[in-house]
Amino acid sequence: MTNENLSLDENKILQLKKILLEQKEDIQNSYSAIKDLAISSDETSDVVDSATSSSLHSDGFRFLNRRTSYLKKINNSLLKIKLGEFGICEECDGEISYRRLLARPTATLCIDCKEDSEHQEISRHKVSQSYGKSIAEI
Repeated sequence: MTNENLSLDENKILQLKKILLEQKEDIQNSYSAIKDLAISSDETSDVVDSATSSSLHSDGFRFLNRRTSYLKKINNSLLKIKLGEFGICEECDGEISYRRLLARPTATLCIDCKEDSEHQEISRHKVSQSYGKSIAEI
């Protein structure tokens, strides 16, 4: 694997910016789609319709919440591009590889720091099967 596949240059940043802007537009378009899917409780005629409507509303809000959270990450990445800070790991200040950013344009950690973070998270949540205590407590 050559360094040119990993490093960011202006063209790669522009490509990633385009991806982020497309994702942002997709999310903004999904807001109106979710609003259009919402069925008013007044329009339902029986208990089953009301339950279906309630389920659709719940799923729609959950989806909307996830999309809103991702939209914040997109906006943060676009701001970093504007400030010239895009592609820099927030943990080690190293460069986030282009391949990683193609897979996850909102990544804020390089792959090594992300893996370390995930290992720490797993370690904090491991529980001993025999005693019900966390590994850290044993």
